[in-house]
Amino acid sequence: MNDEAIPVMDLINQTFNNISVCDVKNASNMFSVWNKVLNRIKGKINPNEGKNMASHSRIIDLKNGVLLVEADHPGWIELLQLHKNYILTGLKMEIKDIEINSMAIKLKGKKGEIFDFERKEDDFKKAQEKSMERLNRQEESLKRMGYAENTKNSKEMPEELKNLFDKLKSDMLTNIKNK
Repeated sequence: MNDEAIPVMDLINQTFNNISVCDVKNASNMFSVWNKVLNRIKGKINPNEGKNMASHSRIIDLKNGVLLVEADHPGWIELLQLHKNYILTGLKMEIKDIEINSMAIKLKGKKGEIFDFERKEDDFKKAQEKSMERLNRQEESLKRMGYAENTKNSKEMPEELKNLFDKLKSDMLTNIKNK
């Protein structure tokens, strides 16, 4: 497993090398424009409706022209859906150099992401193969420690621990198949 360790400095450098200054400016601009557009919304009953929506929602991602927004309560999701066309029009008017065609809204705490349709099947297969290689290395490591089935000098793994590893393996394979 030590051969997979990455120094923290390298990890930080790899992360920030992929982020351009333009992307950071666009993201910052997007967040301020989001609040600006929502603050313009005035409800018939509540004149602070847009301001309240802004404080209970946030932008999560923008991919393939789809803006992913998170809200902290289903009621805010309903209001965002109600004002969706106004919000999209306002964002397009304020930020002309970023393509926004649609908006998807998810509840805070629930898994939600925008699928990248441009990702190639080869990339998926490579990731799947890499995960399987890692899993095989981990199984080999367990065998060397004596936790393998059908070995003469194997130590018996507690049933609870064995079940946890089986569940982990199953979850990893399920995640690989779902990607």
